[in-house]
Amino acid sequence: MPQDPIYFGEETDIGCTWKPAKSDWVVTITEATVTIKDAAGVATRTGEDCTVDDMDVFYHEEFSTANGYAEDGLYTATFKTTLSSGENTYVEKWETRFRLLSAGDDDGES
Repeated sequence: MPQDPIYFGEETDIGCTWKPAKSDWVVTITEATVTIKDAAGVATRTGEDCTVDDMDVFYHEEFSTANGYAEDGLYTATFKTTLSSGENTYVEKWETRFRLLSAGDDDGES
């Protein structure tokens, strides 16, 4: 799922949707965290708890200077999700990259 454009100073959710590899595979997300790093690999957030809604995982954030973000900065969000199916537990990771757009920008292209 591509990340919608995010504007610097905006308070919004970033997230992902997990889809089981097999349509008949019943899984439950038991834990989800996110780590956000800038282009240099410096972590802005590390192992922060996410909100889980069925198979959707979200992290709510204000993308501002006060929270360590820079206008026009390029970031990678890595979601780590623990899934359980019966007695089995799996850990999955998903990454998305995003640029914090200036208020005058009109798209999320980088």
